[in-house]
Amino acid sequence: MSAADLVVNAVPDSGLVAEGMAMATGRRIMNLGTAPHSSARNLRIRAAQQMQSGAVLLNAGLFPGVMNLVVAELVRQYPEADEIEIAICLPLSGMSGPAGVNFVHENLTTIGRHGVYDYRSPRHATLAVPFPDPIGRKKCFGFAERDRGWISGVAGARPIRSYAYVDQRWLHSMILALNPLGLLPYVPKAPFLIRRRTVPQSPSAEPIVHWVSVKKNGVRLAARTVECSGVYRHAASASLVLAEGFLRAATHSGLTGCVNPEEIFSLGELEGLLAKEGIRVVPQDC
Repeated sequence: MSAADLVVNAVPDSGLVAEGMAMATGRRIMNLGTAPHSSARNLRIRAAQQMQSGAVLLNAGLFPGVMNLVVAELVRQYPEADEIEIAICLPLSGMSGPAGVNFVHENLTTIGRHGVYDYRSPRHATLAVPFPDPIGRKKCFGFAERDRGWISGVAGARPIRSYAYVDQRWLHSMILALNPLGLLPYVPKAPFLIRRRTVPQSPSAEPIVHWVSVKKNGVRLAARTVECSGVYRHAASASLVLAEGFLRAATHSGLTGCVNPEEIFSLGELEGLLAKEGIRVVPQDC
């Protein structure tokens, strides 16, 4: 770390070990994963109590990252909203290694998170989302991390309903068919690994559309989509935009501590830079 202006961490680590080291030694690090809320809270507390001088940006990238900024903007525009709704694309067609597949499988087969499940039985809640073309209207299934995680700071006391769809039609249909039977907790990982043994020679370009909306008394007030082509390619592009902004803030403004993107950026500040990288934030009809 001592040889770098900024370290970018793409390794899933629920304990945030590298981030704790950076905080304690006055370094700067950006984490691209979905950090558990409890680990992030502990890191913040330790930094404040020990007056540590490092700077850590958590939940950076496309999802989470850009999605944080979209949620924060909608909450700012509609403070009366009492619920946040998210639906993400799980682009298995663009995944070649096991890490992304493990993330999808783990969160799909775990019940009881974020209020998007029926707690009386092992079934995920579902939601019909009017995605724009080329995705179109999709029936999505409940999908969320271990805790309130990456969006908890901007959500406040509002409940978060997280859903997802898989971009492989046969697998998505299988998930929706097994869900009413309460069988998703028992789905093996093998179907998710089909055709993911070979590393592609160039970045994939599958269509990605993530959905964010805010609601009041069950009625959608506003919605935005984050759209691009190729999940890993544009996760990298979004990370670069956030990294440059984070480094400027840490260098010129003396930023220290543990922060999320929405705490140091607004969507308006970065929207033009993201658009140049092919990442568009598009208002949607509710």
